[in-house]
Amino acid sequence: MNCNLCQETKYKTYLNPYHWRKTKQIFSVVECENCGHLYTKDAPSEDAIGAYYDSETYISHTDSNKSLFDKVYNGIKKYMLAKKYAWITRFVPRGTLIDYGAGSGAFVKYVADRGRKAIGLEIAEAGRKTAKELYGIELYEPNELKNMDDESVSVFTMWHVLEHIYQPEKLIKEIHRVLDKNGVLVVAVPNPLSWDAKHYKEDWAAWDVPIHISHFKPSVIKNFMEKNEFHCIQTKGMPFDAFYISLVSNENKYGHKKPITGFINGLKSQLHGIKTGNYSSQVYIFRKN
Repeated sequence: MNCNLCQETKYKTYLNPYHWRKTKQIFSVVECENCGHLYTKDAPSEDAIGAYYDSETYISHTDSNKSLFDKVYNGIKKYMLAKKYAWITRFVPRGTLIDYGAGSGAFVKYVADRGRKAIGLEIAEAGRKTAKELYGIELYEPNELKNMDDESVSVFTMWHVLEHIYQPEKLIKEIHRVLDKNGVLVVAVPNPLSWDAKHYKEDWAAWDVPIHISHFKPSVIKNFMEKNEFHCIQTKGMPFDAFYISLVSNENKYGHKKPITGFINGLKSQLHGIKTGNYSSQVYIFRKN
């Protein structure tokens, strides 16, 4: 696999994380010698990648509430729905919103309940089914994006989705087409330059290979988006991600979550993010040029 941002073939090995969710298979994250992008060199094809999502640990589409961990996760998720909506309305208070990679549709439901038109696009049949059963809403397959009119959308969101995309430039160009002239694109991705990424190294849960194809450094994603006619107007940190990622990374490293250590390391990462701007998960708000 060549660099999925610039198609350069030359690279150097960055590190070798593993599929911690189930198989423990080792994969290679490499750094492009042209643009500096980190990507999973030996990721399976798009046709084969689905098997690596097939795990009870991937709760984005399940909304599981079985364990204490699930309950805490879902409690934080509810808080973050309001936070995300506030971030968006500050820049674009009205107009149609598309949530790409909508999971089980929680954010789409939250936005719609506030009187704003919201459309969810989700590739996983399980997610679309859950959205209908849990929230009574219809999510659509991502290929519906190509049928949407030019400049018909005010806000486009991708919450931890872009890192999964095999051809990100193709998608970003399509998003640029459907956004109106003042449109905003909101992207949240893990940050490989965060404190917790450097601390846990190959055990860092947010490498999440091979389902994460890209691992966006802040400078790289900004340069990539500038190339595709978007400029960054604000960067934020996801306030709870460092704690969640530290807990899962502890389980990878030690065999259990070690909640106290996870909290301490999450706090260290969050404070480091406040100081340096490198949070465990970064939110980028881009305005269409």
